[in-house]
Amino acid sequence: MKITQVRNATLLIHYAGIRFLIDPMLAPKGAYPGFEGMANSHLRNPLVELPLPMVTLLEVDAVIVTHDHLDHWESGWARSVGWSSPIPRRRLSTWPAIRSGTNRWPKA
Repeated sequence: MKITQVRNATLLIHYAGIRFLIDPMLAPKGAYPGFEGMANSHLRNPLVELPLPMVTLLEVDAVIVTHDHLDHWESGWARSVGWSSPIPRRRLSTWPAIRSGTNRWPKA
């Protein structure tokens, strides 16, 4: 298993030949105002540029969103690449690739 922290909660996980993108916050640095009520609310978010090219981040087998706060799911990038929003919620165990151990994912 290989885990790459992209930003805050955004992770890229490679496991058993499957690539997961977790909590994608992929907007350009400073695209949003700071989060009100936080110690550094004066700082715009995201705080840093993406450390990997967008194309690398989007070459995944599955996207997992833990919840839909802005720092875990920012839908602007998804619309720009033709992904629908919001992401349909589905138990991972129902995906054929998880059940069978293969890397074949259903088309959306």
